[in-house]
Amino acid sequence: MRRYFILCLFALPALGACQSVGLLNAPQADRMVGGQTFRIYGPGADGQAEAHSIQPTRRLGRGQTVANGARAMALATGCLVDPASLRGDEAIIKAQLIC
Repeated sequence: MRRYFILCLFALPALGACQSVGLLNAPQADRMVGGQTFRIYGPGADGQAEAHSIQPTRRLGRGQTVANGARAMALATGCLVDPASLRGDEAIIKAQLIC
């Protein structure tokens, strides 16, 4: 029993670092906007931007980070981002794309 506990203790954080299943085959691109680097998944009905530059993200705050992520999605996919669908935080921004 103790062996399984130790295995889970080390395996769960590693699994948490994996991409979600829905993004495994999605096209991806890296874009820099406003001093922040984002990895963009899309195009498709939904786009996702992951912030990869932690320090500027903390300094700029949520509002500016979401705006930069939306701009990065538009640049990477060539689609319009529906502003009403923007949701997320300083790490992951999601939105509906209009292509």
